[in-house]
Amino acid sequence: MGGAEPDKFFDILFALDVLDLSVLVIDDILDGAEKRANKPAHHLKWGKETSLSIAMYLKSVSSKMVIESFVDEKRRLKILKEMDELHLKIYEGQFLDAAFRNKDTGEITEDAYLDMVSLTTGYQIAGCFRIGGILAGLDEDTITILGEIGLRFGTAGQIRDDMIDYMWDEDSTWKTRLLDFKTDKKRIPLIVAWKNATKEERDELTALQKMSDLETRDYMQVLSIVMKPENLNEIRLMLKRLEREAIALAKKTRFSPEGMGLLKMLFSLIRGN
Repeated sequence: MGGAEPDKFFDILFALDVLDLSVLVIDDILDGAEKRANKPAHHLKWGKETSLSIAMYLKSVSSKMVIESFVDEKRRLKILKEMDELHLKIYEGQFLDAAFRNKDTGEITEDAYLDMVSLTTGYQIAGCFRIGGILAGLDEDTITILGEIGLRFGTAGQIRDDMIDYMWDEDSTWKTRLLDFKTDKKRIPLIVAWKNATKEERDELTALQKMSDLETRDYMQVLSIVMKPENLNEIRLMLKRLEREAIALAKKTRFSPEGMGLLKMLFSLIRGN
């Protein structure tokens, strides 16, 4: 679209990676995650205080990298604004995520869930798309559309990530199985399953969440309720809707055939087909 060469902006791209790492460190602490990329989470290795200090340090480093980059001042200021905005939105979403834990599962609708994850992963990817447009020298209208595409792509990616929580093979998923379920995070697999479940199934899920340690048979019982074909199909339709919206937005820009093909391929990977 803009014809920019990514290697010219390596310092900006790396700054985004550094910012993302700062978010991931805090995210693992909030989630009580045991793993990150199949290794012990930072807070388990270094302790919470050290990990929080590192996260704050990384956030400052990411901004400093942009300030000291070779990008012209006008674009530097725009990029810094985008980075601060996406950082702000992420923690607005984290606040909602925490607030959801104090509510019953049945109180959280699919729309409320989508609003929450669009503020976290959704807006994080949206900000990166917008920054790409800024680096490419695109006009404001196109940058806005890019952000909307990124918002839908990031939201779809988070839905996929929440589905992975219910997979068994931790070596492949790099996640602690059923962590969201055991910590009572109101994520889309549980929200949809609860909506469609019978009273007996809801009682079973409630009892399983209260168990300190789930054995294999307990895990299979969770799956039998949560991962029913009708539930999976409902979530798949949600992903397809996000894809349709993203493609419709892309058609309003100068997306090349290769770029459109890549966008469709990435959504296909998220859907798992």
